Amino acid sequence: MARDTSGSITSVVLNGVRYDALADADFGVTPSRWKNESIPTSGRNVRKRTRQTQDVKSVTITCNGDERIALQGYAENEIDITLAYTTAAGDTFRATGWIDFETWNNQDNKATVTLFPRQQWDSFIAV
Repeated sequence: MARDTSGSITSVVLNGVRYDALADADFGVTPSRWKNESIPTSGRNVRKRTRQTQDVKSVTITCNGDERIALQGYAENEIDITLAYTTAAGDTFRATGWIDFETWNNQDNKATVTLFPRQQWDSFIAV
């Protein structure tokens, strides 16, 4: 049975390198590979299923100059990298894919990235 624990992300690993997630980071996860909608008709509603990617948005991490250059390289590289993050409950999600390096803030050495899995996330749920 999964733990009923929420809170800070405990780990973010990109291409085998561990990054420090900000304590107040609140990742925006698209959990399902399918978006369900309803199409109204003159009779019954029709279910519309659209495939979507399981992006992880608002991944906020701290990074120094070396780490910033590495993130920039991951974002510009055409080769997939390994992606992983672990929640406060101890659940780990892993995939291969790529990132979008959205912003870097010099006041806090804070970077924001989005993780894009090539396929889907492999889940390792803590018990």
